[in-house]
Amino acid sequence: MEQHIEAQRLALASREEAVALELARQFAAIADAVEAELQTLSAAIVAAGDAVSPTWLYRQAHYKKLMLGARAAYLEYGRQAARAVEGQYAVALDYGLRDANELLTLAGLAPKPLAKQASAGLLAGMRRRLRKLALPTSLVQLATKAITGALVKAVKVRTPEAPIVPASLITKIREGLGAILINVLRAHRTEATTAYRSVVGAQFLATAGVVGWQWAAELEKSPAPCAVCVAMHGQVFPADEPFGAHIGCRCLAIPVLAGGGPTISISGVEWLAAQTEARQVAVLGKTKRKLYTNGELHLSQLVEVSEHPVYGKSRHERSLKALGLDYRTVTP
Repeated sequence: MEQHIEAQRLALASREEAVALELARQFAAIADAVEAELQTLSAAIVAAGDAVSPTWLYRQAHYKKLMLGARAAYLEYGRQAARAVEGQYAVALDYGLRDANELLTLAGLAPKPLAKQASAGLLAGMRRRLRKLALPTSLVQLATKAITGALVKAVKVRTPEAPIVPASLITKIREGLGAILINVLRAHRTEATTAYRSVVGAQFLATAGVVGWQWAAELEKSPAPCAVCVAMHGQVFPADEPFGAHIGCRCLAIPVLAGGGPTISISGVEWLAAQTEARQVAVLGKTKRKLYTNGELHLSQLVEVSEHPVYGKSRHERSLKALGLDYRTVTP
């Protein structure tokens, strides 16, 4: 069963990657166009010398042209990204249904076909989530903040001894714009995986003999899984319990049958205890790992359950501050 889950996880990641590559290509093309406009504007800023100020910047035709073009480009990119995400919903639901039936058949059950109305309801729910994400407008806001924020700061802090260096300014802005691509790819992964898991859960719930599901994390992946995924690995939930994971999570569900034990026999807690120091640090970080090995911190304490306005029930990692622990008192 676990081998089948890993194969399904790899296929899910492969489908996501194909779309992600196209989204990254589109982003790079826009970033190149923005950079060309920035080169013209930064040259004008240098030439203006002491006359430069935020007010001066806002009045420049080059600045107005840059911002108008960037906002239009990222608005359209957000629309394209939203269409790409929506297009993956149906794909994820189809594959999720197929994979759920494969696992159920492997377990010796005869899966009941999921009603078309149920699948349609799941798709409608995912589309509502996508509207709440408001990708187009959120990307415009990120672009405005990255470009205007960096330009105004550069203008304010410049001095004769530390003039504006166009190449450095452009690099900083491009790095800031990278948050747009990160957000888009994170949204794409989260939405595709959520759609996939939602139909898997619906099929488990509709199948006689299934009483629950078990959390299956990707423990051996590189980079290491987060502490939340490790803590949740192997835990069993009722069949009607929604899969509340963190944003970008690739954990999946395994069916738990009536009269049968869980498929995963080694919990994430047991797995982490058996790992090398380096692997434990990769999961927990140095400070939390020290507290963990001292017995001052249990893995389960790191899991915080919350209600996200868009993603619904989710789990994230608690900080030391939230746990009432002071990292300054921890001896390296």
